Amino acid sequence: MYLENFKKAIERTEELGLSVPNVEYNGKRYLDSKFLNDLPLLLYRELGAIDHNDLYKNCMAIHYQLKPIFEKIFNIEIYFTLGNAKVNDTYLFKIEESEIIDLLENKVKKPINIHAWLTLPSMEILDFSLVTTYCITNKVQEGMGGVITKHYSELTLGMMYEPMLIGDDFLRKSGGLIETY
Repeated sequence: MYLENFKKAIERTEELGLSVPNVEYNGKRYLDSKFLNDLPLLLYRELGAIDHNDLYKNCMAIHYQLKPIFEKIFNIEIYFTLGNAKVNDTYLFKIEESEIIDLLENKVKKPINIHAWLTLPSMEILDFSLVTTYCITNKVQEGMGGVITKHYSELTLGMMYEPMLIGDDFLRKSGGLIETY
C-alpha cells in the first residue's frame, strides 16, 4: 500500500503545480545494523540535545534539517514526505487533499495536521518524531524518543503511513517553511 500511495503522492504533488524530486526506486537496503548503531551519536552531533517536546512540535523542521545529512551519508536523494500517519487504526495526523489545496491558496495560519518523514529510494522510512508524538498524545512513557527506521513492509504495532505530497515545495508555497540565511 505504501508504494502505491507514494506514487499517488508524486502525481498529486505534480497536479498541484509543486516541484517533485526525481524519484528513483531501488531494492537496496540502507538502514543496516552499522547505520542503526551509529544513529544516536549522529543525531546528537547534528541536532544536539533535544527533548521530547522538541520532537513533538517540530517534525517538519527536524526532518527538513536531517534530509541533506542523510543524503550525504548514503550518497542518494532522500524524499521529504508529507502525509497522514496512524497507529492502531487511529490517525495521529490526517489531512485531506482539499485541505492541502486550501493551504496553498490561503497559506498556513495555524499548525496543520500533517506529518513529515523521510523516504529512501528503497522505500525505507526514517521518522524521528512519530513515536514520541504517539507517547505524548497517549500519555505513555514506553517508547518515548523512539525512531522508526524500517522498510514500509516491516512496520509493526499497527503503524501506517499515507504519503500525500513528495518534496518540500508545499512548505514553501503554503508558507509553512520560513528559510533564513
